[in-house]
Amino acid sequence: MKKGLSIAILVVLLLILGVLIYNAINGGIWILEGLNGANGKDGADGNDGKSAYELAVEDGFEGSLHDWLVSLAIKGDPGTDGTNGKDGANGKDGQNGVGVSDVWISTDGALMVRLTNGVILNAGVVGDGSLSEPPDDDGFTPLFEIVTVSNCYSLNLRTGPNASYPDITNVPVGTDLLRIGHSEELGWSRLVWYNENGEEVVCYANGDYLTVKYAEAYAGEIPEVHLPASVVIRLATLNESGTVDTDKSEAFWFITDEIVPYLPDGMRVHYAYSGSAEKVYNGTESFGIYPTKVGSATLTFRLEVQAGGEWQTVYEQTVAVTVVEPQKSLSLTGLLIGDSRISDGTLVNTLHADMPNLTFLGTLKSPGDQVPHEGRPGWKTSNYLNDASYGSRTNAFYNPSTGTFDFSYYMAQNYPDSPLDFVVINLGANDSFSEESVANIGKMVESIQLYAKNKGITISIFVMTEYLSPADGYYLTTTGNTNVGSIRSRQFRYDTYLTSAFAGKEDAGVYLLPNYLCIDGWNDRVRSTPAALGEEKITDVIHLGVKGYRKEARLIENYLFALFGE
Repeated sequence: MKKGLSIAILVVLLLILGVLIYNAINGGIWILEGLNGANGKDGADGNDGKSAYELAVEDGFEGSLHDWLVSLAIKGDPGTDGTNGKDGANGKDGQNGVGVSDVWISTDGALMVRLTNGVILNAGVVGDGSLSEPPDDDGFTPLFEIVTVSNCYSLNLRTGPNASYPDITNVPVGTDLLRIGHSEELGWSRLVWYNENGEEVVCYANGDYLTVKYAEAYAGEIPEVHLPASVVIRLATLNESGTVDTDKSEAFWFITDEIVPYLPDGMRVHYAYSGSAEKVYNGTESFGIYPTKVGSATLTFRLEVQAGGEWQTVYEQTVAVTVVEPQKSLSLTGLLIGDSRISDGTLVNTLHADMPNLTFLGTLKSPGDQVPHEGRPGWKTSNYLNDASYGSRTNAFYNPSTGTFDFSYYMAQNYPDSPLDFVVINLGANDSFSEESVANIGKMVESIQLYAKNKGITISIFVMTEYLSPADGYYLTTTGNTNVGSIRSRQFRYDTYLTSAFAGKEDAGVYLLPNYLCIDGWNDRVRSTPAALGEEKITDVIHLGVKGYRKEARLIENYLFALFGE
């Protein structure tokens, strides 16, 4: 095909796409209504216009619709740089716009556009609406769809359709490829891959390791997903043979029930990890791994539905994963502020036992190891900001002269000469997981930052997230609120508030710890066997068991290794 024709067609498609997106953003009506003039008489139906493919054929293109679609995927040579225009005057700030996150062509030849707000637009058929061409001489039926590498750590792309052919390259899980053909008999797919020089390479791979991505617009319900942009996990302890020593290693878990509040019928979760790791479990309920290599990786979370006999991706999110090596000899000074989940002692005692060179500040002491902290049972964020005392505990952060939380006052009164490297804040449950609670935590964070600025030091502030209560399994005589569903809803919404306030603030030294990710609703909770029920039940809607608190402590340690380690 002529290069000029290819470029012209792409330009036309981009112009059409831009008009459609502008129309969608502005209510999707102006194309139909014109200039809102008076309604005229309906005109006679005109003849159907020619498709872009038909126009291309008229202009000299030789080949089928499939060939033409594939030609659109071929990258053209860079054009000549144009001359710089004059700088225009600055305009007024506009509202946040809607961009394009994906563009693909469906199996029926329609140009599909996914906007950044999740809306999917069908820009119409770009050919005659049919790709029903017979298999070629090699038995491959023509296709045109985006697929993603899945169900494996990496995939070999080969020069031919079986494992005896030489490898061209190896691509990691999560890589998107253009599938242009598939052989049902062989189970292999023909793909388009671009090498490091941007050159198009036709290659082959086993179709079992490919998932159709955005094959068609999904009209069903997609639940809200709460995943962090990034997470820090620790390297597993390896034996001399290089295998994981499971007795000395901590597996990291992603629990689906903590990430989505529910899954609609017919939908499943699929996890894919790009780094080196030994899997503990991989299912729609959870994903657990022992990381075996330090460095950066990704965890891809997908929601999939079955259509046409195969699983298709309808939602995808990638989490940046940093794998760090434990450095338990770090000498740091920290302070934990919170409610009964801090005063319980398990969290601070675990941190102290795991990293004996940590020094903790605090006017209170934990049970057992007697580690200092600032955890007060039953306290709300408002108690820390407004009350000089609550219950049997006084507020060591309360400055009588300012009438509020004052971190500089606290340090001057209790630790005037002490260093301080990090502060952990774990609050919100006693505020019923309210938006006001997050605003109050924000004021506490600002006070800590002001102290650090005046001292000319850097303090890392860890704000802990909330874990979801499991949907059932409670022995509810221990709580006044028996509506577990309502509690889950508030906890899930609270994570949204926390994310909005603190996510992406790492440059300011604030880290939102996704401690909820690894909490198992059953195994990490306090359980007992009430005589009245005769079976084991979870007894608490707020607190974790020893195992759960230890998981939270290990996540805090991971961030300490990442921020302060060598």
